[in-house]
Amino acid sequence: MSFYQRYLNGEYSQVYADIARLRQKAFQPEAEAEIDRLLTETFRRVLHNANIVAETLPQFGYRFNRWRDNVITPPLPDADEYIRRLVQAVQPVGFIPLSLQYFYRIVGEINFIWDYDEYPEIVWEYADPLCVYGIDFVLEEVENEDNEWLECTRELLAENPKYPIGLPFSPDDYHKDNVSGGNAYEIALSTKPSVDGKVLYAPQNTQFIAYLRHIFANGGFGSEVDAPGFQDYLQTVLPKLLPF
Repeated sequence: MSFYQRYLNGEYSQVYADIARLRQKAFQPEAEAEIDRLLTETFRRVLHNANIVAETLPQFGYRFNRWRDNVITPPLPDADEYIRRLVQAVQPVGFIPLSLQYFYRIVGEINFIWDYDEYPEIVWEYADPLCVYGIDFVLEEVENEDNEWLECTRELLAENPKYPIGLPFSPDDYHKDNVSGGNAYEIALSTKPSVDGKVLYAPQNTQFIAYLRHIFANGGFGSEVDAPGFQDYLQTVLPKLLPF
């Protein structure tokens, strides 16, 4: 049975664990179409879930901090060109996992952060709402005339060749509540091409897809919340979400 068929049958975590064990065999020509179908279906479900969360949260008094016009910003029309530029910009120090590339291609950007500017009393403090920056923001951080990001990264690797290098994709849980915090959450670059990549600095010590799976299992938040209304929200939203 194919990975894709096993995935449709509900073996979500096991399929990605088996693909990780393939290592570079996952990038052989005979596997490319299978991996493409699998990642496309995965992030189609992620997008579905994000839309459900975005529609449901306001029913429970949740106010979004809209950096852009929408809570979920669709992929850029030229997303593939942005991905190509980002891959090229980080190539001297590592590879961007396919999972993040497919997120940019299919989902785009998600920002469930509370609007702490207009509503200082946060409804669910330190809930760690999902946020994944758009690729244009990440590319701006990495691709600049002075090559600052690349030079700093090379210096870190010169001091410690095993230093984990990653791309920032989200503020940490404290910054999301407008409180000084720690490192941004990052997705690790790999020394060889990879299907998925480890999330750095987040409480969940896991891969990016498993990180998103955990987030949606908790209604779009990284932390369990013991506060009025949250369990009612979960009981409303969780039955509408797709497993992935």
